[in-house]
Amino acid sequence: MKSVVKFVLIECLIRVLCVQMKVLKLFIAMASGFILMTGLVVGLVKDHDTRRTILGVLGATLALAMYSAPLTVMRLVIQTKSVEFMPFLLSLFVFLNSLTWTIYSFVPKIDWYIGTPNAIGVVLGTGQLVLYAIYRRSTPKKPFLAPVDKLAVETSEKVAPAPDSAQVKTSPEAVPVKMAPGNV
Repeated sequence: MKSVVKFVLIECLIRVLCVQMKVLKLFIAMASGFILMTGLVVGLVKDHDTRRTILGVLGATLALAMYSAPLTVMRLVIQTKSVEFMPFLLSLFVFLNSLTWTIYSFVPKIDWYIGTPNAIGVVLGTGQLVLYAIYRRSTPKKPFLAPVDKLAVETSEKVAPAPDSAQVKTSPEAVPVKMAPGNV
């Protein structure tokens, strides 16, 4: 039985690590691509206005991708009528961050590459906060610790009670080895 449990745990660990490795590889590829593209634009494009336009569009695209990422979670909130998968603080700080950058884009002159994606972020952040306000009461609160009666697991096997310590006979392999002080 222990070997089956160990096998299942090892199999789960391997699957999680494989997924994490795929995500890590994707992240490294995407980050390297954007860093390479930025370096090439800065190094090869000599005209300041063209360079600003290319990098502005790249930055605006990344900002839009960041602000639109929670859309799938928002759809899940609407379908399940539960905000369990949408953390409030993340929604709040998406809203505050995009609002701050939107205001900043108007000082001292309008910067459309900063203002446009962040204004869209304000709208999406507001949508997240509205959804949270609508569905926050329909999400059941989870206790920090499970009640003791719910921790008991029912099994189909009958388990014999533990023997008294006087009846337990130890084998030579089970005898603890004493170590010298300092060799812990």
